[in-house]
Amino acid sequence: IPLQQIDAEDMQDVINDLNKAGFSASTQKKAMNLLKAALKFAVMQRVLPYSSAVYLTAPSVEQREVVIFTPEEIALLKEAAKGHQWEHALTIWAVTGLRPSELYALQAEDLNFTTNELSISRKVVQTKAKGIEVGSPKTKRSKRKMSLPAETMTELEIYRGKTGWLFQNSVGGVVDPSKFYKWYKKLFKATGVAYRSPNTFRHTHATLL
Repeated sequence: IPLQQIDAEDMQDVINDLNKAGFSASTQKKAMNLLKAALKFAVMQRVLPYSSAVYLTAPSVEQREVVIFTPEEIALLKEAAKGHQWEHALTIWAVTGLRPSELYALQAEDLNFTTNELSISRKVVQTKAKGIEVGSPKTKRSKRKMSLPAETMTELEIYRGKTGWLFQNSVGGVVDPSKFYKWYKKLFKATGVAYRSPNTFRHTHATLL
């Protein structure tokens, strides 16, 4: 169809066809925005007198339900982790919602037992090209202090006066994220709790705020 002959009805048919074909609402919106941008450019170039894309009806984007852990599920996972060198990772995750990269980078010195605070100032990332690296967060805002409940500090009392990584590898070095993740997944098999990624702790923490 020549550009000058395209009207709002034609474009709406394209969006409707995407909907019938099962494309998501977000994909339909992207297609609609692309059409709007193309016709806007055509108006700027004086190929068209106006853009009929302004009459397009945007599809509604379905809101995904946020999945979180229940207190009972967290209790089961913590129970399954008992006795393991990384067991307190779940304790910290549950009350902070830290990113995995931030959790891996925690050191004993980051725990302040006087103020009941946890300092976050570094991250651990793992890539095929460079392996495991310790670095600084991307933004200044990512460096922060978080208050921890008194009962959490009591659980973490074993780290008082200690130095080094909270979650170590077998020789005391920084934890291997891939090995930590394998251990994390095993907790779900051991408890029967439906698997959810570590980022679920972020959603859980945000929901409880």
